[in-house]
Amino acid sequence: MTPAEKLRRVIELGEAAEAMAAARIRSRYGRDIPERELRLRFAALHLDRDTMVEVFGWDPEKEGY
Repeated sequence: MTPAEKLRRVIELGEAAEAMAAARIRSRYGRDIPERELRLRFAALHLDRDTMVEVFGWDPEKEGY
């Protein structure tokens, strides 16, 4: 693969991982959750609790991941 093809593959894998995480969140909290809540729950999968509380005012231990 060319470097451009490799980069495209990495981007596609990242997008697929994000889509799977979003599907898991929606299956747990409902398909109709607001986009902001979906993004916060997604961020909570990647950021530590203190950062989530400080930056977003979202406590994953109370609200869920």
